[in-house]
Amino acid sequence: MLLLPLALPPVVVGVLWRLIFTPNGGLLDTIRRMIAPGTEPLAILSDPVLAIVGIAVADIWEWTPLITILVFAALIGIDREVMEAASLDGAHGLRLLREIAVPAVAGTIAAAFVIRLVLAFKLFDLVDVMTKGGPGEATTVPAWLVWKAAIEQFDVGRGAAITLLLAVVVTLITLPPILIARRSHG
Repeated sequence: MLLLPLALPPVVVGVLWRLIFTPNGGLLDTIRRMIAPGTEPLAILSDPVLAIVGIAVADIWEWTPLITILVFAALIGIDREVMEAASLDGAHGLRLLREIAVPAVAGTIAAAFVIRLVLAFKLFDLVDVMTKGGPGEATTVPAWLVWKAAIEQFDVGRGAAITLLLAVVVTLITLPPILIARRSHG
């Protein structure tokens, strides 16, 4: 069950969450009507502020299993002798977590952060399926802009320029976590 979101094609994830967020009859609306009958339907994907939140929820749901597996594998890889020695030295509970476990998996956490950041910047399918970049331009993300310019408007030069700018932004944003992770291990 944990891997289900990761195993589904992104388009299916988008359709699933669009159905969950449907104002009349969607899962969220049904639960809302049971809790507060007679209230107005909640149109998340039609609201300029909430639409991007709805896409973020779907995206987080889709990629959380990958991050969980990466961090869990790193935690399993911590040397038991180190954990036992820390316990004998008085490290228990949060102290053991903060001083031993987290530093031991810091590189994996940094790598997972960079992976998620890159995946978030290339987000396209959920936006396409759930909102088509709307309402208005509320969910117009960089990958959507590239598609719109290059494919829909046949302006390949503009699409390439946006892509290049996106590559520079992603590099600038992902460089600090990579350098911090490298410094903590080197």
